[in-house]
Amino acid sequence: MNTSFTYEYRDGANYKTRHTEILSGVLTMADIESCLSNNACDDGFIPGQVGMKELQEQLGDECQTGITGDDHVWHQVLEIVPTEDAPGALKAEDVKAAFLAAKGNWDILAACERTGVDPL
Repeated sequence: MNTSFTYEYRDGANYKTRHTEILSGVLTMADIESCLSNNACDDGFIPGQVGMKELQEQLGDECQTGITGDDHVWHQVLEIVPTEDAPGALKAEDVKAAFLAAKGNWDILAACERTGVDPL
């Protein structure tokens, strides 16, 4: 059994884009939920810190705007469900460990540097 992990990036102007990672192995919302409540975005996370793709550039390409002042680093988990789909390179156990390591320790400045988002 594998895990489908769908998340969303929504900028300050409410433009949105989504991405799904298929993880090898099982991950549940209960595994990471406590990590989501310990940051500035209530239920957000920084994908690059847990081995996933950050979506600001993808949204900028879709909207043909690039990175703007409306961008920030936080993404939201939309759904974590079991799947029989073939997994990508990420393992559920590694993602869970990365979330636990990031709990209360999300590195906003490093994410800003990676994505080109203004930290202010």
